[in-house]
Amino acid sequence: MENLYNQARVGYIMGVKNSVRTVLIEKLALPFMNRFLKFEKDVARWPEAILSGPKSPARFNIPQEALKRAQRGEGFMKRGYPVNFMLSIMRNMRKSVRSLVKNPQPSRKTAPSEFFEDLIDYAKSLGVSHVGFAKLSSKHVFQEMAVLYGNAIILAMEMDKERMDKAPSFETMTMIMDTYDRLGIASNKIAEFLREHGFGAHAGHPLGGMALYPPLGQMSGIGFHGRHGLIITPEFGPRNRLTAVFTSIENLPYQEGNEHEWIREFCESCKICVKMCPPKAILRTPIPHKDGKITYVDRTKCFPYFADFYGCSVCIRVCPFSGGNYSKIKKHFIS
Repeated sequence: MENLYNQARVGYIMGVKNSVRTVLIEKLALPFMNRFLKFEKDVARWPEAILSGPKSPARFNIPQEALKRAQRGEGFMKRGYPVNFMLSIMRNMRKSVRSLVKNPQPSRKTAPSEFFEDLIDYAKSLGVSHVGFAKLSSKHVFQEMAVLYGNAIILAMEMDKERMDKAPSFETMTMIMDTYDRLGIASNKIAEFLREHGFGAHAGHPLGGMALYPPLGQMSGIGFHGRHGLIITPEFGPRNRLTAVFTSIENLPYQEGNEHEWIREFCESCKICVKMCPPKAILRTPIPHKDGKITYVDRTKCFPYFADFYGCSVCIRVCPFSGGNYSKIKKHFIS
């Protein structure tokens, strides 16, 4: 009898949790994401905004699509989700757009060289692992989106290795969402820092964003993209989340060239992410497109598995660079 009572109690609690989760998704999360998408598109109305171009990619809205799957009773969200991170992420996504009205008018366009040292130190104090600088092109802006400034400060934040090694798992997914949240908060704080010094700023959020971050990360020199489409940095491999703060500062210390370009050839010989990808979504032979883009990942295979198995991340876990072996791999590969 006691066993039956406990089973009924557990069933009741699970039912309540599912009901609460359904309400959060249908009444809060999905409506918010849809409204936020409209706010993002409204940036295109700002004077001098940088619009998308003919070669711009379409943004696949992962949060909305994952929420829709959960609404249908599919995906990892039906089994549990770190609501505290979701709410904080939503607040900071909204802040990244609504704070644009706080930009000083007119905004300063030139910064003294010592300012960049202060900027990097401040970013590091917020938990940012890498800071780089890149010039934005319209081809990096997602279709139907816009960015206020063409000068990008690239931010990367490490994802914890111990919990990444458990991918795919609820613990890994929670860690990733925590990283998204902390990086989104840091992005907004850096935008505030820039405004306090008289510069215009447009904070990008790492979850979604107005522009494609990996090419900007590669252009900034902080790393190089791997076959899995993620930026590989010397310290953490692909265990990074990226975002950008776009600014009115025109004399950012841009870097010429990329010392990590050898990674392209290494990935051609490695392909462990291709072999280990559970849904076989990483292509052994990439697909070239007429506009010059090259597709390494089949999204139609990747996303359903990603949505069902806690954001997957197996490709990050198995990447040889995830263990912090950059120097050893480079020495062995190039010699």
